[in-house]
Amino acid sequence: MYAPLSVGCPVIFAGVGPTAAVIEGAAPGAPRRGRATGYDVETIAAAMGELADSPLAAAERERLSAWSREHHDIRQVAQRVTAVLESARHRWEETR
Repeated sequence: MYAPLSVGCPVIFAGVGPTAAVIEGAAPGAPRRGRATGYDVETIAAAMGELADSPLAAAERERLSAWSREHHDIRQVAQRVTAVLESARHRWEETR
């Protein structure tokens, strides 16, 4: 799912859980990321039709790609995890 987003291509995610929230989430300023659906064929087909009928413009694809790199690039995720762990370590060291 993250590979298409990273090149500016919206996705259709069939399922539940946190991935659906990433796709359908209403983060302020976030570009349209695609559609999250249930598992039924009719809903998936409708989502495919919606995305085909209103494709992203080139500028929107660039925005989606940049957003994806900022929020889901493995290096960005690793930096955020490292920052959290370092912060926790510093707090732990202060209490010793």
